[in-house]
Amino acid sequence: MADRSYSALVVTDPANLYYLTGYNAWSFYMPQCLVLPAEADPVLFARAMDAAGAGHTSWLPAEQVEGYPEELVHRPDVHPFDWIARRIRERELVAAGDRVGFEGDAHFFSARGYLALRAGLPDVDLEDSRELVNWVRVVKAAYELEQMRIAGAIAQLSMETALEAIAPGQRQCDVVAQISAAQARGTAEHGGDYPAVVPMLPTGEGAGTPHLTWTDQRFESGAATTIELAGVHRRYHSPLARTIMLG
Repeated sequence: MADRSYSALVVTDPANLYYLTGYNAWSFYMPQCLVLPAEADPVLFARAMDAAGAGHTSWLPAEQVEGYPEELVHRPDVHPFDWIARRIRERELVAAGDRVGFEGDAHFFSARGYLALRAGLPDVDLEDSRELVNWVRVVKAAYELEQMRIAGAIAQLSMETALEAIAPGQRQCDVVAQISAAQARGTAEHGGDYPAVVPMLPTGEGAGTPHLTWTDQRFESGAATTIELAGVHRRYHSPLARTIMLG
């Protein structure tokens, strides 16, 4: 942040929210963000019904979590980031003339959200941070590597489940049900977490096409199947892929 002269960051990527605060909930489909000032405590802004989740999962104290009113949800005339921008000003998290980074390529930071934030902070220089937090996350601490090793063990068990379950005549959806159960169950020592991407197993003519999920069609003898899945523990992922021939 200092190298880029940022007075603050507006973090919206759910993986980065987890990395910085520990906040972990399936709430990222609604506007939410962490405002991280360079010289003050961070503040998490989320939907009011989700704000309590920060108390259960993150290290943030209650005074550093704010929830916007439900009446702002799914409104064509107002946006939650209108409210968030106002609270940023009122809490003096940024000042006029500050350079503030935002995550311009975050999947869950919409164009409407950006426009509302920009309109609400007209005297602030908003600049795309170009995945600054993501690049920091590339360097893993020893604790993180251990979580990924655990996730790797879960991935291995999930793949073994897939290879045992896939057979000519079996429905794709039934095989995925077993894979998903293995991913959630984890190992005897460590439970699994929900993956960022569902299991993918294109088969037959679709085997050469990535990112296909599943149907209720049955696997056929002589067909190739590509399996992609991930083991997950405490949000750390270890992906694994295999290609098999049936019959």
